[in-house]
Amino acid sequence: MRYLICYDIADDKRRKKVSALLEEAAFRIQESVFVGEFTVHELKKIKAGIKNLAHVNGEKEAVDSVHIYPLCDACWKKAWQIGSGTGLEKVIIV
Repeated sequence: MRYLICYDIADDKRRKKVSALLEEAAFRIQESVFVGEFTVHELKKIKAGIKNLAHVNGEKEAVDSVHIYPLCDACWKKAWQIGSGTGLEKVIIV
């Protein structure tokens, strides 16, 4: 399944760590927005990594937010872009 992952992370150090985690697994389409295709197991690992790095719940003060949206093929084909940046047509997902 294809997913869109976006985040708002307050601290530079945490943001860089989450960004590095996502850069290994997904394609960056904006500064804090990634798209990737993951199995259920891969998505669990990404979620666990994010929970360990970002302050989203648990003992830590929840000051960060991460959103993960599933994208079906039909929705992906309807996506469009206005303005500069990496074009969606360049996002090669197998």
